[in-house]
Amino acid sequence: MTQRQQLLVGLGVGCLAFTWCAVQAPIHGRAWFDFQRTGGDFYQIWLLARALISGANPYVIGCPFSPPCARGPQYYPATAGAAVLPFGLLPAGVAAALFVGCSAAILGYAIARTGIWRAPMLLSWPFVVGVGNGQWAPLLVAAALLPGMQWLYPVKPQLGLALWLYRPSWRAVVGGALLLVVSLVLMPSWPLQWWAAASHSPYVRTPLRWAWFAPVLLAAALRWRTPEGRLLLAMAILPQTPFAYDQLALWLIPRTHREAMTLTWCSWATFGAWLLLRFDWHTGTVLLTTWAPYLIVGLYLPCLAMVLRRPNATSGKIRPAADHVDVMECAGQMNHEAVG
Repeated sequence: MTQRQQLLVGLGVGCLAFTWCAVQAPIHGRAWFDFQRTGGDFYQIWLLARALISGANPYVIGCPFSPPCARGPQYYPATAGAAVLPFGLLPAGVAAALFVGCSAAILGYAIARTGIWRAPMLLSWPFVVGVGNGQWAPLLVAAALLPGMQWLYPVKPQLGLALWLYRPSWRAVVGGALLLVVSLVLMPSWPLQWWAAASHSPYVRTPLRWAWFAPVLLAAALRWRTPEGRLLLAMAILPQTPFAYDQLALWLIPRTHREAMTLTWCSWATFGAWLLLRFDWHTGTVLLTTWAPYLIVGLYLPCLAMVLRRPNATSGKIRPAADHVDVMECAGQMNHEAVG
């Protein structure tokens, strides 16, 4: 595809995502879904940016910039607020819709640039959930495909670390360190306070604890030389919320259009099974913990099958961008030269 076509794809995806956010606001009655009133999950990031602008401490219960939907202090690191600081100057709903539209546009462009066969990712259940809730996952997955944006990894450290292990680079380390410095300048005491607040989150836990059979995912270590094996192993170990949006990163594991489409179909089958078997149709209550075993079966296990079918070697089929330096590959090449 030409550069113009890639940009048009990104623009189209971004416009659709922006429209989806604008349309769903009057449909959902609950305030935390209402982008016009609270900005969805992005509302927490918006409040964090507002706190950094105002010099307030969002990690203290009772702070005017503490997210009411979280019923407690801020759970996101200050790096997230520092990365979107200008959005804190806009109304919450406008900021959320623009953030979602820009994130989706960048992901669409990244897919068009690195391989349009990745497009089934944009039809997946995790993408719809991520866009509908104003989450970071679409933008961070785009950063994994566009090395120049990997400075964003610290905004959600557990997901950022998994994506860094997928394709380690010094650019991500340097850029992330600069973002960390900016956040420390804005609020020097945030790391310890954030850690104390985040450690009490009732939903964030390692997928190895989501189901009794989840430890089988550790078999991904047998393919640690491959980017996909490292990503799957990290995603299995690092804490995350079982609400499907962070799992969008698993769409970096397929290497063909067929594999990407298969994983997308599996995602919707997983959602359908959860609706049929676990969703409370009487109250409409969504318990995040009920999603966890279904995500293991419907997303993680198919990815494990894809990873184990491949040899434990760095693939030459999918190459990083020309300006991307893979730390793992460089280290392996140096060891090979030393032995020789």
